[in-house]
Amino acid sequence: SDTRKALLDLQEIYKKEDTGVDVFTLGKSTYMNATINFYRSKNKLDFINGADLRFCNDRGPYPYYYLFGVDKQCVEGLPVELIKHYPVSDTYLYRHKNQP
Repeated sequence: SDTRKALLDLQEIYKKEDTGVDVFTLGKSTYMNATINFYRSKNKLDFINGADLRFCNDRGPYPYYYLFGVDKQCVEGLPVELIKHYPVSDTYLYRHKNQP
């Protein structure tokens, strides 16, 4: 699953960047709740808060975003950089430039 790959990529990035933040919320597309929570639990990715029904930037900005291609407009105008595109599921992992 691309969600698994994205979260493992995020784990590597998080390990490399000593942000001083123990736990953060991931901005994401609404329908990713189940897969994010599944792989978060399975891979013991406790540095990410559990996903809920919030959409993308409802309480953001967030330090990272994982979005379906159809939801990319959520980060338009925000200072984000694309970390990786996952073409099979057309999902995108972004980093917010002004967040830890």
